[in-house]
Amino acid sequence: MRDYQGNLTLTDRDYYLNNAVYSAVEYPASPPIRGISYLRGSSIPVTVRIVNHGPYDLVGWITFDDARLASPGPNTYDSFTGTWSNPPEYRTLAIAPFMEYLELPAGSQVDLQIELSGTPNFVALGDIQVKYDMPLWRESDSFLGNNGTLGTFDSWERLFLVDATPIAPQAVPWADYLEYTCRWAFGHTGDPNVKTWMTRGMHYSLRSATSRARYLPSGVWFYPIFFDGNIAVEAPYNLGLLTALLDSQFWTELDCRDFAGGLQIALSQHGHSSTPHLLTGSFDGQIHGFTTNLLCPAGTDSTIPSNYSAYGFNFHVVTNEWTGQYIDASTSYRYDPYGVTYNNPATEWALPEYWQNDIGTRYSGLVAGTFYQGNWEDLVPLYEPIVVFPVEGLIFTLP
Repeated sequence: MRDYQGNLTLTDRDYYLNNAVYSAVEYPASPPIRGISYLRGSSIPVTVRIVNHGPYDLVGWITFDDARLASPGPNTYDSFTGTWSNPPEYRTLAIAPFMEYLELPAGSQVDLQIELSGTPNFVALGDIQVKYDMPLWRESDSFLGNNGTLGTFDSWERLFLVDATPIAPQAVPWADYLEYTCRWAFGHTGDPNVKTWMTRGMHYSLRSATSRARYLPSGVWFYPIFFDGNIAVEAPYNLGLLTALLDSQFWTELDCRDFAGGLQIALSQHGHSSTPHLLTGSFDGQIHGFTTNLLCPAGTDSTIPSNYSAYGFNFHVVTNEWTGQYIDASTSYRYDPYGVTYNNPATEWALPEYWQNDIGTRYSGLVAGTFYQGNWEDLVPLYEPIVVFPVEGLIFTLP
């Protein structure tokens, strides 16, 4: 048995269904849990219990030879097999103490206090793997056996390292979503880096080669919007269904609402605040749709110019961070708000330039013109973006 101390409280879609969390983590757990979580760079104290289930008294020692974190590497395509994978990356961990003497009378147990240190000081995830030697003698006849790993690594638990203390709406993160958010922002720390790379990671499904999200503008969404007048105080997010689909299929289709809400949840797991905003246009005092500039939906290769198109939107939901800037994981933008070739999802773009910016020859930003304006040489500007509402809170729902 292994008992972890000082870990963050987690839940997942199965525990959440039963209004339960796993805080004091012991392995094996019933029902099974998906991993443990600490702040990046943390040392991890663990109580390891060794039990003698047999009828003989045993003596010996345990020597911890090596420890490492086995993390999913970058998305890798094998042209020979035509398959995608994430070959593991290994990072060395320190484990102490090096050796402990053991006395195990028949039917007894002993608890060892060890500490794992040297965890990455950035957002990361992976399996804790340990190599140890444990020769034991039967006191009755000096018969020698070895219950160690015999020179190989033994996988212990899944570890999620978050950037900062989680906040609402996921102050108690779902471990099955941490599996993806720690992939998307892997290797990064602090604001604005985590916000930028969480956005890009969700857009490109970074380090998630066989569980990817793609944007379908008119698709079914997990994040339906409910109006109370023009204000959505709370909105449900079916995180249970989203994580189940990500776990079970190559492509999971999301619309802009799904990406915006999913990004808010992802950032909150790592201690960063944001709010989904629904944006639409105002022209001649009336609210109506608009034509976008060139966009490439998530799940499509944004390095290929021909993959970019203009879309007719009635609205677009993006994520607004506390500084008032917008991040959008759903699409790559061919040009930034100043007309420079960009080919990435929007990060750290502020109004009014994010919405629309007059660069002399045309209007850059999200909006090219009114939805019904057909003359691309004389597009009617929409200078007034309307934030129909911010979403004040999320209610998590299950399949």
